[in-house]
Amino acid sequence: MRRGLDIPQRFINTYWYLRDKIFYQVILMKVYETTDLTIYNCKYEDIIKTLDFDYIITDPPYNIGYKYNAYKDNLSDRKYTELLKPLKNYKIGIIHHLKHIIKYFCIPNKISPSDNFAWCYNSMMGRQHRDLVFFNCKPNKKNIRMEYINKNDKRIKKRIAEGKARQMTTFFTDIPQVKNVSKEKVKNFTNQIPIKLYERMIKLISKEGDTILDPFAGTGGLAIACKNLNRKCILIEPYHIDIIKQRLNINFKSTKIENNI
Repeated sequence: MRRGLDIPQRFINTYWYLRDKIFYQVILMKVYETTDLTIYNCKYEDIIKTLDFDYIITDPPYNIGYKYNAYKDNLSDRKYTELLKPLKNYKIGIIHHLKHIIKYFCIPNKISPSDNFAWCYNSMMGRQHRDLVFFNCKPNKKNIRMEYINKNDKRIKKRIAEGKARQMTTFFTDIPQVKNVSKEKVKNFTNQIPIKLYERMIKLISKEGDTILDPFAGTGGLAIACKNLNRKCILIEPYHIDIIKQRLNINFKSTKIENNI
């Protein structure tokens, strides 16, 4: 009778040690948890393989010199490519500039977007749009109901009276930037994403009850959008965890989240 493979006890002990170490590290990184929202204070690369979720929607650092409180937005090309690489196999929607996504994400990982849209807005800055770029999932434009532009047109009036709406187009201008005077503006935070933009991306690719992960959570806006649309949410943020706590009006020992905007 053939004997099984004999594994030295020291290797078995090492396996259990590493497994337990990873398990307890994940527990320590988790700073908040309810039925619908979980928050981790760490870098996403450390734990993403341990998490259970359906989609990723995120606004990563752009690596173009934005001024954040703690994060330096000026990595080398190699390090920035490595920062995004672990996301390549997930169903994901990324808010970014398309040419940078192609350079740092598509070409190095040999992947192509499944779809992309242009979010256009008025701005005093040189860049007046950003792209919503999707990978490994197909956005459903029929899930988005947009207002008609020329509401005085007789045909449009008839459509409106019939309860019809305009289907989402490849570029849109109906969601303004978050500016210093905006109601939802979080003080002293650069490049904040509007809740309505998160909601649009959520509607494009997910359904109620799905779990959405943001590995670059920033101010935690995705959690508010998910709550509004009956999705579950996981936030990962290494630098701005106090901002998330204040914005979502939560105590890390409580079980309540409120829309504070």
